[in-house]
Amino acid sequence: MKIIRLNNDCVRDLLLAIEENVGLKEYMSIDSLQLKSYSQDDLQYTALKLEEVGYINAKVSKYLDGSMDIYIFSLTWNGHKFLDNIRDNNVWSKTKGIVSKFASVSLDVLEKVAAQVITNMISQQIGQ
Repeated sequence: MKIIRLNNDCVRDLLLAIEENVGLKEYMSIDSLQLKSYSQDDLQYTALKLEEVGYINAKVSKYLDGSMDIYIFSLTWNGHKFLDNIRDNNVWSKTKGIVSKFASVSLDVLEKVAAQVITNMISQQIGQ
Protein backbone atom coordinates (compact mmCIF):
# COMPACT_ATOMS: atom_id res chain seq x y z
CA MET A 1 0.00 0.00 0.00
CA LYS A 2 1.38 3.36 -1.05
CA ILE A 3 1.07 6.09 1.57
CA ILE A 4 -0.24 9.35 0.15
CA ARG A 5 0.09 12.55 2.10
CA LEU A 6 -1.51 15.87 1.28
CA ASN A 7 1.08 18.01 -0.49
CA ASN A 8 0.52 21.74 0.05
CA ASP A 9 2.24 22.63 -3.23
CA CYS A 10 -0.09 20.22 -5.03
CA VAL A 11 -3.06 21.86 -3.28
CA ARG A 12 -2.02 25.29 -4.55
CA ASP A 13 -1.15 24.11 -8.04
CA LEU A 14 -4.42 22.20 -8.38
CA LEU A 15 -6.49 25.19 -7.24
CA LEU A 16 -4.66 27.41 -9.75
CA ALA A 17 -5.24 24.85 -12.52
CA ILE A 18 -8.93 24.61 -11.68
CA GLU A 19 -9.29 28.38 -11.80
CA GLU A 20 -7.46 28.45 -15.14
CA ASN A 21 -9.23 25.51 -16.81
CA VAL A 22 -12.80 25.41 -15.48
CA GLY A 23 -15.23 27.91 -16.92
CA LEU A 24 -18.73 28.85 -15.89
CA LYS A 25 -20.25 26.17 -18.12
CA GLU A 26 -17.27 23.82 -18.25
CA TYR A 27 -15.82 21.12 -16.04
CA MET A 28 -12.54 19.27 -15.79
CA SER A 29 -11.68 15.62 -15.31
CA ILE A 30 -8.83 15.18 -12.86
CA ASP A 31 -7.47 12.43 -15.14
CA SER A 32 -7.01 14.92 -17.99
CA LEU A 33 -4.78 17.14 -15.86
CA GLN A 34 -1.01 16.84 -15.71
CA LEU A 35 0.76 19.10 -13.25
CA LYS A 36 4.51 19.23 -12.67
CA SER A 37 5.75 16.00 -11.16
CA TYR A 38 2.55 15.07 -9.33
CA SER A 39 1.29 11.55 -9.91
CA GLN A 40 -2.35 10.87 -10.77
CA ASP A 41 -2.72 9.39 -7.28
CA ASP A 42 -1.48 12.67 -5.76
CA LEU A 43 -3.85 14.72 -7.93
CA GLN A 44 -6.82 12.46 -7.19
CA TYR A 45 -6.11 12.46 -3.46
CA THR A 46 -5.70 16.24 -3.40
CA ALA A 47 -8.95 16.72 -5.35
CA LEU A 48 -10.79 14.40 -2.93
CA LYS A 49 -9.53 16.36 0.06
CA LEU A 50 -10.33 19.73 -1.53
CA GLU A 51 -13.86 18.48 -2.19
CA GLU A 52 -14.17 17.19 1.39
CA VAL A 53 -13.07 20.52 2.89
CA GLY A 54 -15.45 22.42 0.60
CA TYR A 55 -12.91 24.23 -1.59
CA ILE A 56 -14.16 22.70 -4.84
CA ASN A 57 -17.43 21.43 -6.28
CA ALA A 58 -16.77 17.99 -7.72
CA LYS A 59 -18.49 14.73 -8.57
CA VAL A 60 -16.61 11.67 -7.39
CA SER A 61 -17.46 8.20 -8.65
CA LYS A 62 -15.64 5.30 -6.98
CA TYR A 63 -15.63 1.83 -8.51
CA LEU A 64 -15.25 -1.67 -7.09
CA ASP A 65 -11.84 -2.14 -8.73
CA GLY A 66 -10.51 0.84 -6.71
CA SER A 67 -10.49 3.28 -9.60
CA MET A 68 -12.39 6.53 -9.58
CA ASP A 69 -13.52 9.39 -11.76
CA ILE A 70 -13.38 12.94 -10.43
CA TYR A 71 -15.04 15.77 -12.33
CA ILE A 72 -14.42 19.27 -11.02
CA PHE A 73 -17.09 21.89 -11.73
CA SER A 74 -15.87 24.96 -9.85
CA LEU A 75 -14.08 26.50 -6.94
CA THR A 76 -16.37 27.32 -4.03
CA TRP A 77 -16.41 30.67 -2.27
CA ASN A 78 -14.04 29.26 0.35
CA GLY A 79 -11.86 27.80 -2.40
CA HIS A 80 -11.56 31.21 -4.06
CA LYS A 81 -10.82 32.83 -0.71
CA PHE A 82 -8.09 30.30 0.10
CA LEU A 83 -6.58 30.56 -3.38
CA ASP A 84 -6.55 34.36 -3.20
CA ASN A 85 -4.60 34.07 0.05
CA ILE A 86 -1.94 31.77 -1.44
CA ARG A 87 -1.86 32.91 -5.09
CA ASP A 88 0.99 35.43 -4.82
CA ASN A 89 4.38 33.67 -5.07
CA ASN A 90 5.91 35.92 -2.38
CA VAL A 91 3.06 35.24 0.05
CA TRP A 92 3.21 31.52 -0.74
CA SER A 93 6.96 31.42 -0.16
CA LYS A 94 6.69 33.22 3.18
CA THR A 95 3.75 31.04 4.25
CA LYS A 96 5.62 27.84 3.39
CA GLY A 97 8.66 29.14 5.27
CA ILE A 98 6.60 29.65 8.40
CA VAL A 99 4.78 26.31 8.32
CA SER A 100 7.91 24.36 7.35
CA LYS A 101 9.07 24.65 10.94
CA PHE A 102 6.38 22.14 11.92
CA ALA A 103 5.99 18.47 11.01
CA SER A 104 2.62 19.19 9.44
CA VAL A 105 -0.18 21.73 9.46
CA SER A 106 -3.81 21.46 8.41
CA LEU A 107 -5.27 23.37 5.49
CA ASP A 108 -7.15 25.50 8.02
CA VAL A 109 -3.89 26.53 9.66
CA LEU A 110 -2.22 27.07 6.29
CA GLU A 111 -5.08 29.34 5.26
CA LYS A 112 -4.82 31.35 8.48
CA VAL A 113 -1.04 31.71 8.21
CA ALA A 114 -1.32 32.89 4.59
CA ALA A 115 -4.00 35.42 5.58
CA GLN A 116 -1.76 36.69 8.38
CA VAL A 117 1.22 36.95 6.02
CA ILE A 118 -0.86 39.09 3.65
CA THR A 119 -2.17 41.20 6.51
CA ASN A 120 1.39 41.82 7.74
CA MET A 121 2.57 42.74 4.23
CA ILE A 122 -0.31 45.18 3.81
CA SER A 123 0.38 46.70 7.25
CA GLN A 124 4.00 47.25 6.24
CA GLN A 125 2.89 48.96 3.02
CA ILE A 126 0.45 51.21 4.88
CA GLY A 127 3.12 52.10 7.44
CA GLN A 128 5.49 53.41 4.74
